[in-house]
Amino acid sequence: MCVFLFGALQLDFGPSLRYRSHSVYEIIRESAPVSAILGLLAFGFALGLGLPIGFYTAARRGRWQDYTSSLIIIVMMCTPGFILAPILVLVLSLKLKLLPPALWGNIQHVVLPTIALGLIYAGRIARLFRGSLLEVSQNEFILLARAKGLPESKVLLRHVARLAILPVVTYCGPMLADLLTGSFVIENIFQIPGSGMMFVHAALNSDYTLVVGLVTFYAIILISLNLFVDVCYAVIDPRIRYE
Repeated sequence: MCVFLFGALQLDFGPSLRYRSHSVYEIIRESAPVSAILGLLAFGFALGLGLPIGFYTAARRGRWQDYTSSLIIIVMMCTPGFILAPILVLVLSLKLKLLPPALWGNIQHVVLPTIALGLIYAGRIARLFRGSLLEVSQNEFILLARAKGLPESKVLLRHVARLAILPVVTYCGPMLADLLTGSFVIENIFQIPGSGMMFVHAALNSDYTLVVGLVTFYAIILISLNLFVDVCYAVIDPRIRYE
């Protein structure tokens, strides 16, 4: 046990119990970049879709656009990847034949898993950003800006958004860690050779050393990103540096 723990501190978890010709470190080194690419694409998709929707619904508060967008956000949040992924494959791959249904190799292969993985996070970001915008917009200096006659969209964009983005930044830390380390369901549906699929295979085959290695890798990513988020806090909101 002491030998194993000492090796774990050096990221040496020994050989895989299933793939005996490969060490745990080699398997993680090969699978982690695949999950990282998919995770970064899904992360960018979630931010690129969620932030504009959240801003739009906050700017149209109380109007029909707000209710329509809020309904879309709820649908996005309530559609898990294991339901969305087969629908995307059925419609875009089998029916319309626009994209390949599975595997990994070129830019076309990443479109469906990126959407399936990132859509639910986009809905969460949109809802979080909308609520934060509406909360910050009730501050006194925001009410003063409105009293001066500034347009609502300009008030939200120039004065409210910088403070309202802080809860989104907090959420982005664990979200990015979750995306970078691979999605168990999405990677298995689309047969993507990432760390998520390797974790499922390791658990089913009782490959304990690989499970421990992947869990440790996930913990390192999560802790590192949480520390990075704390640094970003101080950059985005200078008041935090003086507290």
